[in-house]
Amino acid sequence: ADAYEFKIDFRRARGKTEAALQFIRDDVTIDDPLDECGGGVIDVVSFALRLACLTLSMPSKRKLLVLDEPWKHLSGDYRPAVRELVETLAKEMGIRFIIVTHSDEFKMGKVVEIE
Repeated sequence: ADAYEFKIDFRRARGKTEAALQFIRDDVTIDDPLDECGGGVIDVVSFALRLACLTLSMPSKRKLLVLDEPWKHLSGDYRPAVRELVETLAKEMGIRFIIVTHSDEFKMGKVVEIE
Protein backbone atom coordinates (compact mmCIF):
# COMPACT_ATOMS: atom_id res chain seq x y z
CA ALA A 1 0.00 0.00 0.00
CA ASP A 2 1.05 3.59 -0.50
CA ALA A 3 2.41 5.79 2.25
CA TYR A 4 0.17 8.05 4.26
CA GLU A 5 -0.19 11.72 3.40
CA PHE A 6 -0.76 14.00 6.38
CA LYS A 7 -2.76 17.23 6.26
CA ILE A 8 -3.95 19.76 8.77
CA ASP A 9 -7.25 21.38 7.81
CA PHE A 10 -7.62 24.71 9.62
CA ARG A 11 -11.22 25.82 10.11
CA ARG A 12 -12.82 28.82 11.77
CA ALA A 13 -15.52 27.65 14.20
CA ARG A 14 -17.07 29.04 17.37
CA GLY A 15 -14.99 32.21 17.04
CA LYS A 16 -11.61 30.44 16.98
CA THR A 17 -9.36 28.47 14.67
CA GLU A 18 -9.57 24.70 14.94
CA ALA A 19 -7.26 22.16 13.34
CA ALA A 20 -8.56 18.87 11.97
CA LEU A 21 -5.83 16.28 11.48
CA GLN A 22 -6.31 14.10 8.42
CA PHE A 23 -4.48 11.18 6.93
CA ILE A 24 -4.89 10.24 3.29
CA ARG A 25 -3.99 6.84 1.90
CA ASP A 26 -4.83 5.46 -1.52
CA ASP A 27 -6.94 8.60 -2.18
CA VAL A 28 -9.12 7.90 0.87
CA THR A 29 -9.31 10.57 3.60
CA ILE A 30 -9.09 9.22 7.12
CA ASP A 31 -10.70 11.80 9.39
CA ASP A 32 -10.20 9.93 12.67
CA PRO A 33 -6.65 8.55 12.53
CA LEU A 34 -6.69 7.36 16.16
CA ASP A 35 -9.32 4.77 15.26
CA GLU A 36 -8.34 3.99 11.69
CA CYS A 37 -4.51 3.97 11.50
CA GLY A 38 -1.86 1.89 13.17
CA GLY A 39 -0.35 3.21 16.38
CA GLY A 40 3.09 3.52 14.75
CA VAL A 41 1.71 6.01 12.23
CA ILE A 42 0.28 8.11 15.05
CA ASP A 43 3.58 7.91 16.96
CA VAL A 44 5.59 9.22 13.99
CA VAL A 45 3.16 12.05 13.19
CA SER A 46 3.03 13.03 16.87
CA PHE A 47 6.84 13.26 16.89
CA ALA A 48 6.83 15.34 13.70
CA LEU A 49 4.25 17.77 15.11
CA ARG A 50 6.24 18.22 18.33
CA LEU A 51 9.39 18.84 16.31
CA ALA A 52 7.60 21.38 14.09
CA CYS A 53 6.24 23.25 17.12
CA LEU A 54 9.70 23.38 18.67
CA THR A 55 11.48 24.63 15.57
CA LEU A 56 8.78 27.16 14.59
CA SER A 57 8.19 28.63 18.05
CA MET A 58 8.60 32.37 18.42
CA PRO A 59 10.51 33.53 20.29
CA SER A 60 12.93 30.71 19.67
CA LYS A 61 13.01 28.18 22.48
CA ARG A 62 15.82 25.92 23.63
CA LYS A 63 15.94 23.02 21.22
CA LEU A 64 15.03 20.26 23.65
CA LEU A 65 12.37 17.59 23.30
CA VAL A 66 11.44 15.34 26.19
CA LEU A 67 9.70 12.20 24.97
CA ASP A 68 8.20 9.33 26.99
CA GLU A 69 8.04 6.07 25.00
CA PRO A 70 7.49 8.06 21.78
CA TRP A 71 7.51 5.11 19.38
CA LYS A 72 6.00 2.34 21.49
CA HIS A 73 3.63 1.30 18.70
CA LEU A 74 6.13 1.52 15.85
CA SER A 75 6.86 -1.69 13.95
CA GLY A 76 10.36 -3.09 14.37
CA ASP A 77 10.98 -2.67 10.63
CA TYR A 78 10.85 1.13 10.97
CA ARG A 79 12.79 1.56 14.21
CA PRO A 80 16.28 1.79 12.63
CA ALA A 81 15.10 4.60 10.32
CA VAL A 82 13.56 6.54 13.22
CA ARG A 83 16.72 6.09 15.27
CA GLU A 84 18.79 7.43 12.36
CA LEU A 85 16.38 10.36 12.00
CA VAL A 86 16.77 11.29 15.68
CA GLU A 87 20.55 11.05 15.49
CA THR A 88 20.58 13.24 12.36
CA LEU A 89 18.27 15.84 13.90
CA ALA A 90 20.47 16.00 17.00
CA LYS A 91 23.64 16.41 14.97
CA GLU A 92 22.50 18.67 12.13
CA MET A 93 19.86 20.80 13.87
CA GLY A 94 21.33 20.88 17.36
CA ILE A 95 18.22 19.40 18.95
CA ARG A 96 18.65 17.62 22.26
CA PHE A 97 16.41 14.71 23.09
CA ILE A 98 15.59 13.17 26.42
CA ILE A 99 13.90 9.89 25.60
CA VAL A 100 12.36 7.63 28.21
CA THR A 101 12.24 4.17 26.67
CA HIS A 102 12.38 0.46 27.33
CA SER A 103 13.41 -0.25 23.71
CA ASP A 104 17.11 -0.91 23.24
CA GLU A 105 16.85 0.38 19.65
CA PHE A 106 16.26 3.91 20.94
CA LYS A 107 19.01 3.98 23.56
CA MET A 108 21.58 6.34 22.07
CA GLY A 109 23.90 9.12 23.13
CA LYS A 110 24.34 9.39 26.88
CA VAL A 111 22.22 6.67 28.46
CA VAL A 112 21.09 6.87 32.08
CA GLU A 113 19.47 3.72 33.44
CA ILE A 114 17.33 3.94 36.55
CA GLU A 115 16.51 0.75 38.37
